Amino acid sequence: LAVTCGLPIVDIDFLSSAANRKKRGANHQHYLFPSPRTADDGKRDTKKNNTQNDYLVLGASNYSWGTPEKSRSASLDRHSLWQKEEGPHAQSDTLLPGIDLLRGYSVMLLGEFDPPNHSRRTVAKRKRRRDSEVKGGYRTRGNMSLLLQLCGAEVYDIDSVATTKHLKKRLSAKQWADIKGARPMGATEDGPVLEDALQSTIKKKGFSSNGIVIMVKEKSDSKLGNEFLDQLNSAVTVSQIPIVSSQWLLDSIGDFEVKETSEYSTEGTI
Repeated sequence: LAVTCGLPIVDIDFLSSAANRKKRGANHQHYLFPSPRTADDGKRDTKKNNTQNDYLVLGASNYSWGTPEKSRSASLDRHSLWQKEEGPHAQSDTLLPGIDLLRGYSVMLLGEFDPPNHSRRTVAKRKRRRDSEVKGGYRTRGNMSLLLQLCGAEVYDIDSVATTKHLKKRLSAKQWADIKGARPMGATEDGPVLEDALQSTIKKKGFSSNGIVIMVKEKSDSKLGNEFLDQLNSAVTVSQIPIVSSQWLLDSIGDFEVKETSEYSTEGTI
């Protein structure tokens, strides 16, 4: 989440040591936020105040992860273009956080994802439900859609129109009409519909370039994706569409580069 927002990342040791220094009454370092350097910053630069390093994983040993630096740079460049009324967000009144790593991609979320963890209001409720509670993971539909949107992708939640149960029974003409007319999450009424995105798919070098991708939770869920594609091809004429697991998104963010879909699909889905 921090990477997709262009925020600095700190090691937990940095936070705990800062808290300990504060308890002892010593000066402690404030959390650093990514902000453009100014002329005054250059005059004040010291080892303790160096805005060039505010994207580092502070306190980590053997630091070699370059993604925070790349995401910070992308976030600032994006903001600079918007201030100049240039780039893809020039017409937006407000610039939301993001890095545009997947800008130009349309992603259809399909199938089951991890259930969200719900906090319990009291200890008594936690004890009563502990045995029957199903713990959720981090690959929830909400988490995946949020990360995709922060990366600049258009996200279509197929399950909001037709559930997995409906898909397995084969979708009706009305359900297909609703799917084709679906708009991206968070889009306005005049936003692009899914059918428009389907017709603009481009296949290039093993992954969809400025095209559309079907995302399922795990590779093992690709069978459901293939069932969806079989029915889709009878409703809309489209090029081949990659079916990827959610790990494709996480690895693309982690390395700050769009990964080839072939590494995240079962054989025969592309």
